[in-house]
Parts: sequence; structure tokens; C-alpha cells
Amino acid sequence: VYPIVMKKGRPAHSLNCICRADASMDRGCSPATSDREQSAEISAESKLLGVLFRHTTTLGMRIHRNILRAALKRRFMEVQLPFRDDIREGKVDVKISSFKNGEVVSVKAEFDQ
Repeated sequence: VYPIVMKKGRPAHSLNCICRADASMDRGCSPATSDREQSAEISAESKLLGVLFRHTTTLGMRIHRNILRAALKRRFMEVQLPFRDDIREGKVDVKISSFKNGEVVSVKAEFDQ
């Protein structure tokens, strides 16, 4: 959620949500699916739209499907630091991000790993 300015200078908020695509889209089902089959399985998108219409004042929403994402390759490695502690004996997990050709972009300590 972030603040925006609507037409005529009216203040508002923009809410962005992400959800899974319809199950029928994932399986590649044809439009010939029966009404009974379609109604038995309510999509995540339909559920989300219902929640947003019920709990906000909006009258309409923009839906963007098949949004592409670019990501670096990731791998984890354990690194030994020059000092030692009682719990991990000075070892720290790091995440190494790189391009497909192997060029390293970043190395960051991982808290959860």
C-alpha cells in the first residue's frame, strides 16, 4: 500500500496484490470445461477479488496476468570467519548471486540459513 494522488488532486492509496493464476490456466484446460467443474473450483484470483471488493471502497481493479520475472542464480556457502563463537564456531552462511555465465553479482550474509 502506498499513497497516490488521483485526478482532481484527491488523495488515495494504491494496493498491489499477487496471487497464483487460476488452476485451469496452470493445467492448460480448454474452455470446454463444464460449468459444474468450473464452479466447484473457485480460483485464488476470484477469492482475492471478493475480499478486496468486500473490504475496500473500490469499484474496480486492474488485473495484470503473466508478469515476467528476471532472477539471478543463487547458491549458499558456509564461510569461516577469523573469530570463533560458541554457537557456530565462527561460521556464517552466505548467499552468492550470479549471472548465468558465473559472474558474481553479490555475496550477502544469510540470517535464516
